[in-house]
Amino acid sequence: MLRYAIALLATAALVGCENNGANVAAPRPQTELAAYAATAQYPGSGLNDQNPQLGALIEGQDGPIKIINFSNQPLNNVDVWINQSYVYQAQSVAPHATLTIPRNLFYNRSGQSLNNTNTTITSVSLQTGNRVNKVLGPVQE
Repeated sequence: MLRYAIALLATAALVGCENNGANVAAPRPQTELAAYAATAQYPGSGLNDQNPQLGALIEGQDGPIKIINFSNQPLNNVDVWINQSYVYQAQSVAPHATLTIPRNLFYNRSGQSLNNTNTTITSVSLQTGNRVNKVLGPVQE
């Protein structure tokens, strides 16, 4: 299963580079991002199983996080959680598209940016409302 997931994510990364389904998260003021993270809470319940229609790639050692939506449905108003601690609120991830989020846009409740830590990314989850899905990966490119 893990080999399949890695192959699928690698293929998606190549496809994302070849079409215009790739988007980059728009920069926002640091204070806005930190303020949102200070009030956001990772839900302890409502966690669903791994969703095979969602994936995460990490570009290099300290590169951005790429969220991949393999499904036919857009993801709207989604919180992207790194290690259940760092969060970024994305407006949308289009169907069959990617969203690249630089590390400096993720903040924890203490106002610390993921970019300013030596944190190893071990899990990526997407929250919409009270529903949380673990994604395939993360896989490092």
